[in-house]
Amino acid sequence: MKKQGNKFTLIELLVVIAIISIIAGLLLPVTMKAKKNVLKTSCMSNLRQIGQSLEMYSSSNNYFLPCCTMSPSDPPADEVGLPSIRTVLSSYVPEKSEVFLCPAELDRKYYLQEGLSYEWQSSVVNGRKVDAKSMKLFGYDRIIMMDYDNFHEKAHPKNYLYIDARVAGELEMHQ
Repeated sequence: MKKQGNKFTLIELLVVIAIISIIAGLLLPVTMKAKKNVLKTSCMSNLRQIGQSLEMYSSSNNYFLPCCTMSPSDPPADEVGLPSIRTVLSSYVPEKSEVFLCPAELDRKYYLQEGLSYEWQSSVVNGRKVDAKSMKLFGYDRIIMMDYDNFHEKAHPKNYLYIDARVAGELEMHQ
């Protein structure tokens, strides 16, 4: 009788490949969700840095917020000639920083067009004075920036930067 070596049969090989495919299929959604969470967290971190830069700007300017256009590439009529928030804050953020780019904006449409992925809420905050102690505007927590578009998951598609440099993945309803 001839002795067989330690060889796999075709069926055993197919079973191993099937098991590996099932495991990969189970891990892929988990990996994708983790990647989306990383992008959202990085975006929130960027907005937080912008918020801290705005705090430095306002404290250097008697607690007045800058006057900027919300859409640098096509400003509204009353904002023609105003700089973008990126230009105003350039001396307050690291030089090579991509803090104005939302990592979840994969096509970089807004970043390339506007120079940033975040929309300045000009009609609400332009040139307004912030309360130095509470960092509120007219006694309210105001959104001062947010993602230009729905870059994130459907349940919470945008990140929001509040006047006190707090960032939230959903709108908060309180004073």
